Amino acid sequence: MDMRRRARALELASPEAVIHSRYADAVVWCRLPGPIPAPPPHVRATVDHLRLAERWRTLPGLIAIVGLIVGSPLILLAILDSWSPTLSPKERRKEKAAREDVKFRNALARQQGLCQPFDGNWTGAAGQTLLTWYAKAPDAPRLLVPMANEFVLLAAPSRVWFKCRPGRVKVVARFPYTTALPDIPSVAAKDVPHFRITFADGSWLALTIDDPAHIEAFLALGKSLPYSTPQPVPHVRA
Repeated sequence: MDMRRRARALELASPEAVIHSRYADAVVWCRLPGPIPAPPPHVRATVDHLRLAERWRTLPGLIAIVGLIVGSPLILLAILDSWSPTLSPKERRKEKAAREDVKFRNALARQQGLCQPFDGNWTGAAGQTLLTWYAKAPDAPRLLVPMANEFVLLAAPSRVWFKCRPGRVKVVARFPYTTALPDIPSVAAKDVPHFRITFADGSWLALTIDDPAHIEAFLALGKSLPYSTPQPVPHVRA
């Protein structure tokens, strides 16, 4: 089903052209790293009709909770099994160093604000984008399709029980690289799956990638895009 949604996303993102495999391989599922904070009263008053929270899907949530309860002993056994007494002291030190490196880079990501949804400026481009984030599709996951001149976000109308059929996926936003750009931080990796979308006015959204199979292709593509940080359009007096 995920492959069908990805194929549908590519078709919608570029209906008149075939997307180069370099871009197609970098299509990723992503989401905001946390809930959208409550906007101030003067902002909320103008968008009170919009839903600013992810819709809870009852059955998947209950299945996840039951699975966690039932699987807890198995998870513990897997953890214990992963600690092998046959490892040499050198191999144990190497594994510990790798774990510490991941913890350090995740801490850096938090310090850089990559674990909060946006920069906090509701009047900026990022804040305005968030005000309509759930208006078109109230579930958090988005398919991000990078292309040569823009990237496209796709999602689907929420269903109470499960993710919807691929045929219902739709484009919810298009961002030319001249107005917004995927900003890949140095700490980003498969085990630190965070990046930003930086807008021309300097505001930004942070996103977390939920697609281990394609994250490395996306990060590599994002770092290689031949675009600098978008610059604000200068104001011209009449």
